[in-house]
Amino acid sequence: MTSYEIVGYGPHLKDEVAQLQRHLWSPDSGLNRRYLEWKYERNPYFPEAHIYLARSGGRIVGMRGAVGTAWQVGTASEVVLVPSPDDFVVAPEHRNSGVAALIMQAVFADLTAGGFEHVFSLSSGRVAALSSLATGWKSAGAMEPVARLSRRRRIRADLEHQKLFWRLAPLLGDGVTSRRSFVRLDRAGHRLEARPGGTISVERTPRPEAMAALIQRLDYDGRIRHVRDAAYFAWRFQNPLHEYRFLVFESAERLEGYLVLRRYVSESAQASRTHIVDWEASSASVRNELLQVAIAHAGFAELGAWTGTLDEDSRRTLIQSGFEPAEPTLRARGFPCVLVRPLGQADWTLHGRRLLDPGQWDVRLLFSMRG
Repeated sequence: MTSYEIVGYGPHLKDEVAQLQRHLWSPDSGLNRRYLEWKYERNPYFPEAHIYLARSGGRIVGMRGAVGTAWQVGTASEVVLVPSPDDFVVAPEHRNSGVAALIMQAVFADLTAGGFEHVFSLSSGRVAALSSLATGWKSAGAMEPVARLSRRRRIRADLEHQKLFWRLAPLLGDGVTSRRSFVRLDRAGHRLEARPGGTISVERTPRPEAMAALIQRLDYDGRIRHVRDAAYFAWRFQNPLHEYRFLVFESAERLEGYLVLRRYVSESAQASRTHIVDWEASSASVRNELLQVAIAHAGFAELGAWTGTLDEDSRRTLIQSGFEPAEPTLRARGFPCVLVRPLGQADWTLHGRRLLDPGQWDVRLLFSMRG
């Protein structure tokens, strides 16, 4: 019987972890190394990397990380640090061996000993989410993905579901790739659109201080949401697996709104997909202007978003702009979703807010590592 030892992470194991994560993150171990350094070693909330490794026969064969996250609840000043277990991977030859359970036992024991009361997960895929639900996690609510498809992408999607014509679907291609959409936005220029009261621009880098200042000016309804301060924005958009574009609306005095788009760096099966990961504005009209300009100039084959906790005005704007329910198989199972679990003697509340009540959450795709 194979024996396993659960060990902590150290920089000397970085290359071996990057190799193991070729089964999950990217086939490029160099890119994996940069992702690990960004996500765990430069995390603004945990000064040390919380990575739990399984070793067998002298090599690393399994991993689960716990990413530092910071959540506001009730008032903007009430901030709770919550570990977010992520990046679960086991070498193929060691799967179904029980090592996954050993790793998770070590994760929960260490985090409980560290004084943490809850864990959240917003990035789990279907298989990982089902496994989590079977081991004590619960869903705090579905994120209800939607998408706006180009005409070509819509025709292809229709063909894929027709018995006689599904073989023809690949011949159409996906249309404009996400990379091409970003190129189109870049070519539109720095000052993309002049509007009454301001100007809309497309930028390749974020404005952490201005974006955080906008968040501070907006009303906060007390729902559970991730902190969005300058430090978070400065760190968050350095994710090397993703590329971002920032549409900003600014008046003569200040930033009035932003819309953040994400695409995967790796050209894969999701090469045509772009997602809105965050979208804020000082008024509904500014928010709508940002969306319409993005749609008009980028020619997206597929533009997606999460709507599970969006306000009704933003949800209505998306529907009126051609967004429809997406990922029907996942939606039917309640995925993607926010997964939560208490640790130790903690219960299913956070500062008096019921964690299993979807109405208590304000979740953006940005808060998930999918964003």
